[in-house]
Amino acid sequence: MGLRVDGAAAAAAVVQQVDASSSGTLNNYAINQDTTHLTFKQGGAIDLRGLAAPSPPKPRTVFIRSVGLLTPANESGTSTATNRLIVPAACVVGANGWVAWYDPDASRWFIAAYPSY
Repeated sequence: MGLRVDGAAAAAAVVQQVDASSSGTLNNYAINQDTTHLTFKQGGAIDLRGLAAPSPPKPRTVFIRSVGLLTPANESGTSTATNRLIVPAACVVGANGWVAWYDPDASRWFIAAYPSY
């Protein structure tokens, strides 16, 4: 939530981006600049190796989920350096999800939370 000048809380906008067709290996995956929630609905396995960094670089949080198996790759050299993910060991997501946070100082996406079940 943001704050208005008068101190009252303002609701944060939720912007859903749905991908119903991608599968396989995804490098430098483009997300809309205003997307807050990204859902992969294809159902096939996805190896996510990078997300397009915000332009201009700024802190950003995106909630990501998948109907099928989604495996984020740690520091994959097949994605542009500023689009790479920093991933905890053995992070694989089924129909659950995780939170990605972009750190402009590190020029990387960090997996801030993921299910451990």
